[in-house]
Amino acid sequence: GENVRYCDGFKKGIMDFLYLRILAEGDCYGYQISQILKKVTNGVIEVTNGSMYTSLDRLVSKGYITDYKRAVGDTPPRIYYHIEDAGREVLGYMLEGYDEFEKAVHMVLDYVPHEVSQEDVV
Repeated sequence: GENVRYCDGFKKGIMDFLYLRILAEGDCYGYQISQILKKVTNGVIEVTNGSMYTSLDRLVSKGYITDYKRAVGDTPPRIYYHIEDAGREVLGYMLEGYDEFEKAVHMVLDYVPHEVSQEDVV
């Protein structure tokens, strides 16, 4: 739907950030990650499998996460993703940077032009 197109346009860096944040809470398989995103955001962030697995593969290749197969009960084995120390470290940097960036974005959104006196103009 509309939300999927909206989210496909997101910078991949933002989505990588969100995947790392979810995995910081515990190992998950792909479908689980997409469902957590959907549930937590009340359906605003819906990801396609294609874009999600591309991101997860990129995070694996960077060494931020690892993947492994695990069978639970009688189900066929699923591929689970696990955040590594390097992933936790980069998540920490992203959280700091995002916080600062978000504050700056809000400053711009709250910007209201007002009368500028001649003394203020340099």
